[in-house]
Amino acid sequence: MERLIHADSNRAEVGMITDFVSFDAQIHHNCELTDNTFQIVLSVGAWQAEKIMRGDYIYIDGSEFGGLVRSVNKNTNSDTVTIKGCLWRALLAMRIITPPAGQAYKVYENEELNTMIADVIGNDYVNLFQVSSEDTGATTSYQFRYQTKLAGLSKALLQVGYTLSCEYDASIQRVKVKARHCIDYSDYADISSDLGIGLSITVGRVDDYNHCIALGTGELTERMVRELWLYNGTIYTEKPAALLEGDIRSMTFDYPNAESEDELLSSARDALLEHAPLTTAEIDLSQIQLDLQLDDTILTVDRDLNISATKSVSQRVLTISTRGKTIRTEVE
Repeated sequence: MERLIHADSNRAEVGMITDFVSFDAQIHHNCELTDNTFQIVLSVGAWQAEKIMRGDYIYIDGSEFGGLVRSVNKNTNSDTVTIKGCLWRALLAMRIITPPAGQAYKVYENEELNTMIADVIGNDYVNLFQVSSEDTGATTSYQFRYQTKLAGLSKALLQVGYTLSCEYDASIQRVKVKARHCIDYSDYADISSDLGIGLSITVGRVDDYNHCIALGTGELTERMVRELWLYNGTIYTEKPAALLEGDIRSMTFDYPNAESEDELLSSARDALLEHAPLTTAEIDLSQIQLDLQLDDTILTVDRDLNISATKSVSQRVLTISTRGKTIRTEVE
């Protein structure tokens, strides 16, 4: 079983947590704070022995599964204490990338990836993050404007096939951060129930849309209005002829503070993709030998649903309990 470590507010190790009911941690590529969290449940007696408090840290050394304790709930009815916190990467979702004074964007042109990460993170949380100095050999150009550091960096890296890695190293009491190249497994391996692999596949969603009316600056008839359509995974600024009127599902996107048409369209694209029709799958990793990480790519196959699609890992959920350890991997 993985070793759960409790450290104090200075990240000095207090000891290993062995007496607990369950530990859950989820990492999601949507970069939302609420979806990059952990929770540990202990009996009141076990908590009194540990005295884990808000501002302390809980982590698994050498992994992304851990972070800062943000809340402690003691429930005498159930004789439990539930501790919740945000993962290391989620701390970056609580910091904003602001443009330099007098400029609309913070701009990077052909910047090496780890160099850009180091500059964006700076000294957030006072020496908590240590960004790799390794030259990835890859560069990117990106404009940031009041995005969270987690969301901004993740988007900038993904456009060149990389993702953000944030793993804690107890030997130096710091989070090692780097740009990790996403691995594409789709060319030489597929994930299907034919191989005896446990899959839970969902096709579609109740609240999916393929048409977005974006509302920008201005009032009434002077307001900037633009439309986007999604068809077969591609976004268009004009309605595709193949998209029939009876198949259109419309949503609005209200962004009155958009500085330009490009900013309105870019934000509307993100909003439309968040509500796009999806095929999602949950995979039982215990039956395969792939070390799938966030944003890696696989081919999922289900012949009953007539699905064969290349999908990226969107979420990894670690659960530790008296029954052992499981990692649930979701792709979409």
